[in-house]
Amino acid sequence: MKKSKSNLTFTTVGLVAFFLVAFLIAGCKKDATTSPTPPPVARQVRTWFNLDGQGDTITIAISIPEEMLSNLPPFSQLTSIKLPAGAATTLFNHVFFGWESSGHPPFWRIPHFDIHFMMVSETERESVTSGTEGRSPLADPYIPQDYVTDGHKEPRMGVHWWDRTSPEIIGGEFTATMIYGSYKGQITFIEPMISLAYLRSKPSVTFNIKQPAKYQKTGFWPTTYSIKFDAVSKEFAVTIEGFNRRTAD
Repeated sequence: MKKSKSNLTFTTVGLVAFFLVAFLIAGCKKDATTSPTPPPVARQVRTWFNLDGQGDTITIAISIPEEMLSNLPPFSQLTSIKLPAGAATTLFNHVFFGWESSGHPPFWRIPHFDIHFMMVSETERESVTSGTEGRSPLADPYIPQDYVTDGHKEPRMGVHWWDRTSPEIIGGEFTATMIYGSYKGQITFIEPMISLAYLRSKPSVTFNIKQPAKYQKTGFWPTTYSIKFDAVSKEFAVTIEGFNRRTAD
């Protein structure tokens, strides 16, 4: 993705290990016709952000190498990836990056990526357990338009909220959707969820992020997210953008 020369770009690299395991057929002798078991494959997923000329955040992003899509493991993985140091001035603390090899309920049962832009620290996120603690509902003014939940709390994440008008919810195809997350009655993350098939189609799209009527935290909140492929760097960039300053109410 090309960056405007008038903007500053900051980046960090998180190594996300994805393992593709090949097994030899039991009882076969190793000879010239037998492929050796390949070593584990590591791929780089990097996070970065842009500032405008006034020093305000205009983009927070994660970039995924195209080659990684050909070496995904047959099992799910979750990895915590730090944002560049300067991103600490935003509402977002780190990215909790998930590969779901078989999908998950209730509506996203195909291979996809879960990209949690976390608004709490890694320590706070890791403290989220299963059970009823922390399932306090969001007050109505803080629930984004059209968003609903079944109240289930996922360990290390929280309660997930989805847009009831999204295509996959009403019988259509799951391509990409935006999830909100909460814990103890507070919004704690936003999560672009993107199917593997859709990412492989190399889309260049921008979606609006539905907003609540009121905000729990003062700061810059994103209003759009994008999925784009850079043919030069051979990377997919998933970005949250369109930041507007909101005051807690």
